[in-house]
Amino acid sequence: MHQAATDHLVREHDLIRRHMAAVEVFAGALAEPEWDTPPVDLRRLWPALDFLVDVLLLRHEEKEETVLLPALQQLGLPWADGSLAHVRREHRQGRYLVAALRQAVHQRAPWSPEDRRHFVALALEWVTFTRRHMAQEEEILFPFLAERASLEVLDGLQARFEAIDREVDELPNAAQLAEEGRRFSERPLAAAAPG
Repeated sequence: MHQAATDHLVREHDLIRRHMAAVEVFAGALAEPEWDTPPVDLRRLWPALDFLVDVLLLRHEEKEETVLLPALQQLGLPWADGSLAHVRREHRQGRYLVAALRQAVHQRAPWSPEDRRHFVALALEWVTFTRRHMAQEEEILFPFLAERASLEVLDGLQARFEAIDREVDELPNAAQLAEEGRRFSERPLAAAAPG
């Protein structure tokens, strides 16, 4: 069974999971009651979320919404109900949650205790939601694709995924955001440490 296209999406899920884990550690540190103010400058989180949204999630959702889901419809899954409708609804919910997170992080005024609680709740909800969503895709949609699609279809999907990667990589600031996101995700505990 040729799985390059599904493996491509799973690798992206793994990268998204690593960055979400860093956000989760950061949120956990902010939830600690002994800190009256955020333990680090919140501007350190800006590029990590911007990378997640403007690079990782943009490229991944573009692949799923414009390539994967239409291919699954061609292979027999109904568009208006069932798994494809559910995935599209969850993508909208995920975009809503991440927009709210970004709004909280980019707030210019110092955070009040309520702002901090709001961010922590949003971050943890988003992480839980996104992990569950990706697991469902991996358990339901990706195996369906791998089992039903011909090698020619899978190779075509892979080529389109790679084209989207090139397009997103050429966006202004994509490389800078990727580097900032990498640094943040590699040192989540250091990023959350007080002082």
